[in-house]
Amino acid sequence: MQQLAKRIGCREPWVFEDPWQALEQAMMETFENGRFDDLLKGAILKLRQRPINEYQTPSGKIELYSSKAPEIGASPLPVQLSLDENEGWFTLLNSSLPNWTHSQFRDVYGPIPEVVWINPIDADSRGIKNRDDLTLFNELGTLTVEAIVTEKVSKGVLWSPRPLTGKNGVPLNSLASGDPQTIGAGPRLNSIRVRIKTS
Repeated sequence: MQQLAKRIGCREPWVFEDPWQALEQAMMETFENGRFDDLLKGAILKLRQRPINEYQTPSGKIELYSSKAPEIGASPLPVQLSLDENEGWFTLLNSSLPNWTHSQFRDVYGPIPEVVWINPIDADSRGIKNRDDLTLFNELGTLTVEAIVTEKVSKGVLWSPRPLTGKNGVPLNSLASGDPQTIGAGPRLNSIRVRIKTS
Protein backbone atom coordinates (compact mmCIF):
# COMPACT_ATOMS: atom_id res chain seq x y z
CA MET A 1 0.00 0.00 0.00
CA GLN A 2 2.88 2.34 0.70
CA GLN A 3 4.34 1.63 -2.75
CA LEU A 4 0.97 2.40 -4.34
CA ALA A 5 0.77 5.63 -2.31
CA LYS A 6 4.21 6.69 -3.57
CA ARG A 7 3.24 5.99 -7.18
CA ILE A 8 0.10 8.12 -7.00
CA GLY A 9 1.98 10.95 -5.35
CA CYS A 10 0.51 10.68 -1.85
CA ARG A 11 2.91 12.32 0.63
CA GLU A 12 0.90 12.37 3.87
CA PRO A 13 3.19 11.13 6.69
CA TRP A 14 0.65 8.81 8.33
CA VAL A 15 0.49 6.70 5.15
CA PHE A 16 4.17 5.87 5.54
CA GLU A 17 4.12 5.19 9.27
CA ASP A 18 5.94 2.00 10.26
CA PRO A 19 3.17 -0.62 10.63
CA TRP A 20 4.68 -2.17 13.78
CA GLN A 21 4.88 1.23 15.44
CA ALA A 22 1.31 1.97 14.40
CA LEU A 23 0.17 -1.35 15.90
CA GLU A 24 2.08 -0.72 19.12
CA GLN A 25 0.51 2.74 19.41
CA ALA A 26 -3.00 1.36 18.75
CA MET A 27 -2.56 -1.36 21.41
CA MET A 28 -0.97 0.83 24.09
CA GLU A 29 -3.87 0.46 26.56
CA THR A 30 -5.09 -2.93 25.33
CA PHE A 31 -3.67 -5.40 27.87
CA GLU A 32 -4.12 -5.77 31.63
CA ASN A 33 -0.94 -7.70 32.33
CA GLY A 34 1.68 -6.61 29.83
CA ARG A 35 2.64 -4.52 26.84
CA PHE A 36 2.82 -4.93 23.09
CA ASP A 37 6.48 -6.01 23.15
CA ASP A 38 5.51 -8.78 25.63
CA LEU A 39 2.99 -10.02 23.09
CA LEU A 40 5.68 -10.11 20.38
CA LYS A 41 7.82 -12.25 22.69
CA GLY A 42 5.02 -14.82 22.91
CA ALA A 43 3.49 -13.88 26.26
CA ILE A 44 -0.17 -14.75 26.86
CA LEU A 45 -1.82 -11.47 27.76
CA LYS A 46 -5.27 -10.61 29.05
CA LEU A 47 -7.28 -7.99 27.20
CA ARG A 48 -8.37 -5.00 29.25
CA GLN A 49 -12.17 -4.92 29.61
CA ARG A 50 -14.60 -2.21 30.47
CA PRO A 51 -16.56 -2.76 33.68
CA ILE A 52 -19.36 -5.28 33.13
CA ASN A 53 -21.52 -3.88 35.93
CA GLU A 54 -22.20 -0.49 34.34
CA TYR A 55 -23.54 0.83 31.04
CA GLN A 56 -21.09 2.42 28.60
CA THR A 57 -23.10 5.65 28.32
CA PRO A 58 -22.17 9.18 29.49
CA SER A 59 -24.51 8.82 32.48
CA GLY A 60 -23.60 5.20 33.24
CA LYS A 61 -27.31 4.28 32.96
CA ILE A 62 -29.64 2.96 30.29
CA GLU A 63 -30.42 6.02 28.19
CA LEU A 64 -33.78 6.05 26.44
CA TYR A 65 -33.13 9.73 25.77
CA SER A 66 -29.57 10.34 24.56
CA SER A 67 -27.82 13.03 26.59
CA LYS A 68 -25.04 13.29 23.98
CA ALA A 69 -27.09 13.45 20.76
CA PRO A 70 -28.34 17.07 21.12
CA GLU A 71 -24.73 18.24 21.51
CA ILE A 72 -23.93 16.96 18.00
CA GLY A 73 -27.18 18.13 16.44
CA ALA A 74 -28.94 14.76 16.40
CA SER A 75 -32.34 13.75 17.73
CA PRO A 76 -32.14 12.54 21.35
CA LEU A 77 -34.84 9.95 20.62
CA PRO A 78 -34.91 7.31 17.87
CA VAL A 79 -36.63 8.51 14.71
CA GLN A 80 -38.53 6.11 12.45
CA LEU A 81 -37.63 6.71 8.84
CA SER A 82 -40.55 6.74 6.44
CA LEU A 83 -41.22 3.30 4.98
CA ASP A 84 -41.44 2.76 1.25
CA GLU A 85 -44.64 0.75 0.85
CA ASN A 86 -45.12 0.96 -2.89
CA GLU A 87 -47.49 -1.74 -4.14
CA GLY A 88 -45.72 -4.76 -5.60
CA TRP A 89 -42.35 -4.06 -3.99
CA PHE A 90 -40.64 -6.31 -1.43
CA THR A 91 -37.87 -5.75 1.09
CA LEU A 92 -35.13 -8.32 0.44
CA LEU A 93 -33.23 -9.39 3.55
CA ASN A 94 -30.17 -11.64 3.58
CA SER A 95 -27.85 -13.30 6.06
CA SER A 96 -25.24 -16.05 6.23
CA LEU A 97 -26.07 -19.72 6.65
CA PRO A 98 -24.26 -21.84 9.29
CA ASN A 99 -22.07 -23.64 6.73
CA TRP A 100 -21.47 -20.54 4.62
CA THR A 101 -20.43 -17.82 7.05
CA HIS A 102 -18.06 -16.65 4.32
CA SER A 103 -18.00 -17.14 0.55
CA GLN A 104 -14.78 -19.17 0.84
CA PHE A 105 -16.76 -22.07 2.34
CA ARG A 106 -18.23 -22.77 -1.10
CA ASP A 107 -14.97 -24.66 -1.63
CA VAL A 108 -15.93 -26.93 1.29
CA TYR A 109 -19.73 -27.20 1.20
CA GLY A 110 -20.48 -26.40 -2.45
CA PRO A 111 -22.60 -23.60 -3.88
CA ILE A 112 -24.76 -21.46 -1.60
CA PRO A 113 -28.43 -22.44 -2.15
CA GLU A 114 -29.97 -20.27 -4.88
CA VAL A 115 -33.22 -19.68 -3.01
CA VAL A 116 -35.51 -16.95 -1.78
CA TRP A 117 -38.07 -17.33 1.02
CA ILE A 118 -41.49 -15.83 0.40
CA ASN A 119 -44.54 -15.66 2.65
CA PRO A 120 -47.48 -17.94 1.64
CA ILE A 121 -49.87 -14.95 1.35
CA ASP A 122 -47.54 -13.23 -1.13
CA ALA A 123 -46.96 -16.50 -2.99
CA ASP A 124 -50.69 -17.34 -3.25
CA SER A 125 -51.65 -13.88 -4.47
CA ARG A 126 -49.09 -14.17 -7.28
CA GLY A 127 -49.64 -17.82 -8.20
CA ILE A 128 -46.17 -18.80 -6.96
CA LYS A 129 -45.64 -22.42 -5.93
CA ASN A 130 -42.87 -23.91 -3.81
CA ARG A 131 -39.73 -24.52 -5.94
CA ASP A 132 -40.87 -22.18 -8.75
CA ASP A 133 -38.10 -20.14 -10.32
CA LEU A 134 -38.48 -16.46 -9.43
CA THR A 135 -36.84 -13.39 -10.86
CA LEU A 136 -36.01 -10.62 -8.40
CA PHE A 137 -35.38 -7.28 -10.06
CA ASN A 138 -35.04 -3.54 -9.58
CA GLU A 139 -33.45 -0.68 -11.51
CA LEU A 140 -29.97 -2.07 -10.71
CA GLY A 141 -30.24 -5.68 -11.87
CA THR A 142 -32.03 -9.01 -12.18
CA LEU A 143 -31.46 -12.19 -10.17
CA THR A 144 -33.02 -15.65 -10.68
CA VAL A 145 -33.59 -17.92 -7.65
CA GLU A 146 -35.86 -20.75 -6.49
CA ALA A 147 -38.89 -19.89 -4.33
CA ILE A 148 -39.29 -21.44 -0.89
CA VAL A 149 -42.82 -20.72 0.37
CA THR A 150 -42.62 -20.39 4.15
CA GLU A 151 -44.12 -18.54 7.10
CA LYS A 152 -40.59 -17.85 8.35
CA VAL A 153 -40.78 -14.45 6.62
CA SER A 154 -43.46 -11.79 6.98
CA LYS A 155 -45.75 -10.60 4.22
CA GLY A 156 -43.90 -8.12 2.02
CA VAL A 157 -40.48 -9.50 2.99
CA LEU A 158 -38.15 -11.85 1.11
CA TRP A 159 -35.01 -13.56 2.42
CA SER A 160 -32.01 -15.08 0.64
CA PRO A 161 -28.72 -16.47 1.96
CA ARG A 162 -25.60 -14.38 1.60
CA PRO A 163 -23.47 -14.13 -0.48
CA LEU A 164 -25.32 -16.08 -3.12
CA THR A 165 -25.02 -15.95 -6.88
CA GLY A 166 -28.32 -16.50 -8.70
CA LYS A 167 -29.09 -19.16 -11.28
CA ASN A 168 -28.40 -16.57 -13.95
CA GLY A 169 -24.85 -15.99 -12.63
CA VAL A 170 -25.68 -12.59 -11.08
CA PRO A 171 -24.53 -11.89 -7.48
CA LEU A 172 -27.08 -10.83 -4.87
CA ASN A 173 -25.29 -7.57 -4.12
CA SER A 174 -25.89 -6.40 -7.71
CA LEU A 175 -29.40 -5.49 -6.50
CA ALA A 176 -28.07 -3.29 -3.69
CA SER A 177 -27.49 0.43 -4.03
CA GLY A 178 -23.98 1.72 -3.36
CA ASP A 179 -25.44 4.66 -1.40
CA PRO A 180 -24.87 4.30 2.37
CA GLN A 181 -27.73 3.79 4.80
CA THR A 182 -29.25 6.94 6.29
CA ILE A 183 -28.68 5.59 9.82
CA GLY A 184 -25.10 4.50 10.51
CA ALA A 185 -23.91 4.99 6.90
CA GLY A 186 -23.54 1.21 6.45
CA PRO A 187 -24.24 -0.81 3.29
CA ARG A 188 -27.81 -1.28 2.11
CA LEU A 189 -27.66 -5.09 1.98
CA ASN A 190 -30.72 -5.40 4.23
CA SER A 191 -32.84 -2.67 2.73
CA ILE A 192 -32.88 -3.83 -0.89
CA ARG A 193 -36.21 -3.15 -2.57
CA VAL A 194 -37.18 -5.55 -5.37
CA ARG A 195 -40.11 -6.64 -7.48
CA ILE A 196 -40.69 -10.28 -8.40
CA LYS A 197 -41.97 -12.27 -11.34
CA THR A 198 -42.09 -15.96 -12.15
CA SER A 199 -39.39 -17.05 -14.58
